[in-house]
Amino acid sequence: MLPPHGVLPLSFLKTICDRSFNKDSNEADVSTFAGKLVSAVLKVLPHTVGHVKVAEIWRQSGLTWDQFIPKETVSEFLASNVRLKEGQPINF
Repeated sequence: MLPPHGVLPLSFLKTICDRSFNKDSNEADVSTFAGKLVSAVLKVLPHTVGHVKVAEIWRQSGLTWDQFIPKETVSEFLASNVRLKEGQPINF
């Protein structure tokens, strides 16, 4: 059964990524797979619930980007990969 609005809790992404990807891998591509997956989900969600709701859901989830990608690469990753719309960075 899905939560209200038919949206899975974002904490589910952490479970998937923990089981599927190793953010501490020495290979750059492997260490960013989880972040790219989360970024893709965050790009699609606004089409269903809107940008404001996506930001609210993210904040309420308690998730942080360094749970998905190496902490030292978060700023660079967000600048180049995470945008809700063209030219609009996600400000979480």
